[in-house]
Amino acid sequence: LNDGKRDISHQQWTYQ
Repeated sequence: LNDGKRDISHQQWTYQ
Protein backbone atom coordinates (compact mmCIF):
# COMPACT_ATOMS: atom_id res chain seq x y z
CA LEU A 1 0.00 0.00 0.00
CA ASN A 2 1.58 3.23 -1.17
CA ASP A 3 1.16 6.48 0.67
CA GLY A 4 -0.20 8.53 -2.22
CA LYS A 5 1.87 8.63 -5.38
CA ARG A 6 1.78 10.66 -8.55
CA ASP A 7 0.46 8.24 -11.15
CA ILE A 8 1.83 9.43 -14.48
CA SER A 9 -0.45 6.98 -16.26
CA HIS A 10 -3.50 8.97 -15.18
CA GLN A 11 -1.81 12.33 -14.49
CA GLN A 12 -3.46 12.63 -11.08
CA TRP A 13 -2.88 11.78 -7.45
CA THR A 14 -3.73 8.18 -6.71
CA TYR A 15 -3.85 6.43 -3.36
CA GLN A 16 -3.44 2.72 -3.77
